[in-house]
Amino acid sequence: MNGAQRKALQRIKASSTAPASSDVKKIRRLTEEWTPKQRAAVADPADLQADLGSRRAGKTSLWNVAMLLEAASTPDGKFLYVNETQDEARQLAWDGQKRDGMAAIVERLGLNAELTEDPMEIWFPKINSRIRLKGADDVRGVKKLLGGAWHRVWWDEAQKIPPTLTDTIRLVLMPTLLDYRGKLLLTGTPVE
Repeated sequence: MNGAQRKALQRIKASSTAPASSDVKKIRRLTEEWTPKQRAAVADPADLQADLGSRRAGKTSLWNVAMLLEAASTPDGKFLYVNETQDEARQLAWDGQKRDGMAAIVERLGLNAELTEDPMEIWFPKINSRIRLKGADDVRGVKKLLGGAWHRVWWDEAQKIPPTLTDTIRLVLMPTLLDYRGKLLLTGTPVE
Protein backbone atom coordinates (compact mmCIF):
# COMPACT_ATOMS: atom_id res chain seq x y z
CA MET A 1 0.00 0.00 0.00
CA ASN A 2 1.47 3.37 -1.01
CA GLY A 3 1.28 6.62 0.95
CA ALA A 4 -1.76 7.97 -0.88
CA GLN A 5 -3.65 4.72 -0.30
CA ARG A 6 -2.73 4.83 3.41
CA LYS A 7 -4.06 8.39 3.69
CA ALA A 8 -7.29 7.44 1.93
CA LEU A 9 -7.71 4.45 4.25
CA GLN A 10 -7.12 6.73 7.24
CA ARG A 11 -9.84 9.09 5.96
CA ILE A 12 -12.23 6.15 5.65
CA LYS A 13 -11.39 4.99 9.19
CA ALA A 14 -11.74 8.53 10.53
CA SER A 15 -15.12 8.94 8.84
CA SER A 16 -16.21 5.64 10.38
CA THR A 17 -15.84 7.21 13.84
CA ALA A 18 -18.27 10.00 12.90
CA PRO A 19 -21.97 9.35 13.47
CA ALA A 20 -23.23 7.37 10.51
CA SER A 21 -26.69 6.67 9.28
CA SER A 22 -28.12 3.26 10.01
CA ASP A 23 -27.83 2.47 6.27
CA VAL A 24 -24.10 3.22 6.28
CA LYS A 25 -23.61 1.11 9.40
CA LYS A 26 -25.42 -1.83 7.81
CA ILE A 27 -23.38 -1.61 4.61
CA ARG A 28 -20.10 -1.22 6.55
CA ARG A 29 -20.72 -4.60 8.17
CA LEU A 30 -20.38 -6.14 4.71
CA THR A 31 -16.90 -4.62 4.38
CA GLU A 32 -15.63 -6.55 7.42
CA GLU A 33 -14.99 -9.58 5.20
CA TRP A 34 -12.86 -7.64 2.70
CA THR A 35 -9.22 -8.64 2.36
CA PRO A 36 -6.43 -6.06 2.80
CA LYS A 37 -6.01 -5.93 -1.00
CA GLN A 38 -9.71 -5.26 -1.48
CA ARG A 39 -9.64 -2.52 1.17
CA ALA A 40 -6.64 -0.93 -0.55
CA ALA A 41 -8.40 -1.03 -3.95
CA VAL A 42 -11.52 0.68 -2.58
CA ALA A 43 -9.44 3.24 -0.66
CA ASP A 44 -7.31 4.14 -3.69
CA PRO A 45 -7.59 7.94 -4.12
CA ALA A 46 -6.83 7.91 -7.86
CA ASP A 47 -9.33 9.62 -10.15
CA LEU A 48 -8.85 6.88 -12.76
CA GLN A 49 -8.81 3.32 -11.46
CA ALA A 50 -8.62 -0.11 -13.04
CA ASP A 51 -9.40 -3.25 -11.06
CA LEU A 52 -8.39 -6.23 -13.18
CA GLY A 53 -8.58 -9.81 -12.06
CA SER A 54 -9.48 -13.32 -13.06
CA ARG A 55 -13.04 -14.42 -13.61
CA ARG A 56 -14.97 -15.16 -10.42
CA ALA A 57 -12.46 -13.10 -8.36
CA GLY A 58 -15.30 -11.11 -6.77
CA LYS A 59 -14.62 -7.71 -8.38
CA THR A 60 -18.27 -6.93 -9.10
CA SER A 61 -19.41 -8.08 -5.64
CA LEU A 62 -16.75 -5.90 -4.00
CA TRP A 63 -17.60 -2.79 -5.99
CA ASN A 64 -21.37 -3.31 -5.57
CA VAL A 65 -20.88 -2.91 -1.82
CA ALA A 66 -18.35 -0.08 -2.24
CA MET A 67 -20.68 1.92 -4.53
CA LEU A 68 -23.63 1.44 -2.17
CA LEU A 69 -21.49 2.61 0.77
CA GLU A 70 -20.29 5.66 -1.14
CA ALA A 71 -23.80 6.56 -2.31
CA ALA A 72 -25.30 6.06 1.16
CA SER A 73 -22.78 8.49 2.62
CA THR A 74 -22.66 11.20 -0.10
CA PRO A 75 -25.34 13.92 0.13
CA ASP A 76 -26.72 14.72 -3.33
CA GLY A 77 -24.55 11.90 -4.69
CA LYS A 78 -24.68 10.93 -8.33
CA PHE A 79 -23.26 7.51 -9.23
CA LEU A 80 -23.36 5.56 -12.48
CA TYR A 81 -22.79 1.87 -13.16
CA VAL A 82 -22.29 0.93 -16.83
CA ASN A 83 -22.07 -2.46 -18.48
CA GLU A 84 -22.13 -3.60 -22.10
CA THR A 85 -25.91 -4.10 -22.09
CA GLN A 86 -28.84 -3.27 -19.82
CA ASP A 87 -29.40 -7.01 -19.29
CA GLU A 88 -25.82 -7.47 -18.06
CA ALA A 89 -26.18 -4.46 -15.75
CA ARG A 90 -29.29 -6.08 -14.28
CA GLN A 91 -27.72 -9.52 -13.97
CA LEU A 92 -24.38 -8.46 -12.45
CA ALA A 93 -24.95 -5.25 -10.49
CA TRP A 94 -28.70 -5.05 -9.83
CA ASP A 95 -29.52 -8.66 -8.89
CA GLY A 96 -26.02 -10.14 -8.68
CA GLN A 97 -24.89 -13.65 -9.48
CA LYS A 98 -25.36 -14.70 -5.84
CA ARG A 99 -28.00 -12.13 -4.87
CA ASP A 100 -25.06 -9.81 -4.17
CA GLY A 101 -26.17 -7.07 -6.54
CA MET A 102 -26.92 -3.59 -5.28
CA ALA A 103 -30.73 -3.93 -5.35
CA ALA A 104 -30.51 -7.35 -3.69
CA ILE A 105 -28.31 -5.89 -0.93
CA VAL A 106 -30.71 -2.96 -0.40
CA GLU A 107 -33.57 -5.44 0.04
CA ARG A 108 -31.59 -7.92 2.17
CA LEU A 109 -30.34 -5.23 4.58
CA GLY A 110 -33.62 -3.32 4.63
CA LEU A 111 -31.92 -0.05 3.66
CA ASN A 112 -33.88 3.18 3.53
CA ALA A 113 -33.61 3.38 -0.25
CA GLU A 114 -36.10 3.31 -3.08
CA LEU A 115 -35.58 0.93 -5.99
CA THR A 116 -36.85 1.76 -9.48
CA GLU A 117 -36.79 -1.06 -12.03
CA ASP A 118 -37.11 0.95 -15.24
CA PRO A 119 -34.83 2.78 -15.39
CA MET A 120 -32.73 0.92 -12.84
CA GLU A 121 -32.01 3.35 -10.03
CA ILE A 122 -31.34 3.25 -6.29
CA TRP A 123 -32.27 6.43 -4.42
CA PHE A 124 -31.37 7.26 -0.82
CA PRO A 125 -34.07 9.90 -0.14
CA LYS A 126 -32.72 11.15 3.21
CA ILE A 127 -29.59 12.45 1.50
CA ASN A 128 -30.88 12.60 -2.10
CA SER A 129 -28.15 10.31 -3.42
CA ARG A 130 -28.67 8.11 -6.49
CA ILE A 131 -27.08 5.19 -8.29
CA ARG A 132 -28.12 4.63 -11.90
CA LEU A 133 -27.40 1.41 -13.77
CA LYS A 134 -27.15 1.58 -17.55
CA GLY A 135 -26.21 -0.44 -20.58
CA ALA A 136 -24.06 1.16 -23.27
CA ASP A 137 -24.23 -1.07 -26.32
CA ASP A 138 -22.95 1.49 -28.79
CA VAL A 139 -21.77 5.05 -29.33
CA ARG A 140 -25.36 6.32 -29.06
CA GLY A 141 -25.76 4.54 -25.72
CA VAL A 142 -22.62 6.15 -24.33
CA LYS A 143 -23.65 9.59 -25.62
CA LYS A 144 -26.93 9.24 -23.71
CA LEU A 145 -24.83 9.31 -20.53
CA LEU A 146 -23.81 12.87 -21.42
CA GLY A 147 -25.61 15.56 -19.50
CA GLY A 148 -25.16 13.99 -16.12
CA ALA A 149 -22.54 15.03 -13.62
CA TRP A 150 -21.17 12.09 -11.64
CA HIS A 151 -19.27 11.49 -8.43
CA ARG A 152 -18.23 8.08 -9.73
CA VAL A 153 -18.70 6.18 -12.96
CA TRP A 154 -18.01 2.46 -12.78
CA TRP A 155 -17.69 0.63 -16.08
CA ASP A 156 -17.82 -3.11 -15.38
CA GLU A 157 -16.63 -5.78 -17.81
CA ALA A 158 -14.43 -3.11 -19.39
CA GLN A 159 -12.60 -5.70 -21.50
CA LYS A 160 -15.76 -5.74 -23.66
CA ILE A 161 -15.53 -2.04 -24.56
CA PRO A 162 -15.00 -1.99 -28.33
CA PRO A 163 -12.16 0.19 -29.63
CA THR A 164 -14.74 2.23 -31.54
CA LEU A 165 -16.00 3.61 -28.19
CA THR A 166 -12.61 4.78 -26.89
CA ASP A 167 -12.88 8.31 -28.28
CA THR A 168 -16.52 8.59 -27.22
CA ILE A 169 -15.64 7.61 -23.65
CA ARG A 170 -12.80 10.12 -23.56
CA LEU A 171 -14.77 12.97 -25.17
CA VAL A 172 -18.26 12.33 -23.75
CA LEU A 173 -18.00 10.39 -20.50
CA MET A 174 -14.85 11.86 -18.96
CA PRO A 175 -16.19 15.45 -18.89
CA THR A 176 -19.20 14.27 -16.83
CA LEU A 177 -16.78 13.74 -13.93
CA LEU A 178 -15.51 17.32 -13.81
CA ASP A 179 -18.27 18.94 -11.72
CA TYR A 180 -17.65 16.77 -8.66
CA ARG A 181 -14.01 15.88 -9.33
CA GLY A 182 -15.46 12.45 -9.91
CA LYS A 183 -13.74 9.14 -10.43
CA LEU A 184 -13.80 6.59 -13.23
CA LEU A 185 -13.45 2.94 -12.29
CA LEU A 186 -12.94 0.24 -14.90
CA THR A 187 -13.26 -3.37 -13.77
CA GLY A 188 -12.80 -6.48 -15.83
CA THR A 189 -10.83 -9.53 -16.78
CA PRO A 190 -7.77 -9.06 -18.98
CA VAL A 191 -8.15 -10.59 -22.43
CA GLU A 192 -5.45 -13.06 -23.41
